[in-house]
Amino acid sequence: MAKVKVEVFPWLSGTFGSRRSDRLVFEEDVASGATMGLLLRKLAADHKEFDEITFDRETRDLSGHISVILNGRLLELAGGLEAELKEGDSVLLLPAFDGGAAGFPVCGRQTGP
Repeated sequence: MAKVKVEVFPWLSGTFGSRRSDRLVFEEDVASGATMGLLLRKLAADHKEFDEITFDRETRDLSGHISVILNGRLLELAGGLEAELKEGDSVLLLPAFDGGAAGFPVCGRQTGP
């Protein structure tokens, strides 16, 4: 067994039964060879509201409503759901960020109308 630190940012922490304004930090035991996908599915099985936000109901793929950071890297850059977890790993769960303001320059380009 390995211990993985899980940190859940406010708003999303409410899906774990905590106050939505609180940051939640806990350790989760994972089996040797466990993957990020297994950890997220375990958390989803234990917390129905987290499941509803995290996974698409039909495909069971990640919904895109949360961002997952594994050891300081976006999950997609850290191996995705197949990334293997090990002792001392750190997982950060936060609401996905989206959008922007039309008309503001992005990388030297003007956006919007």
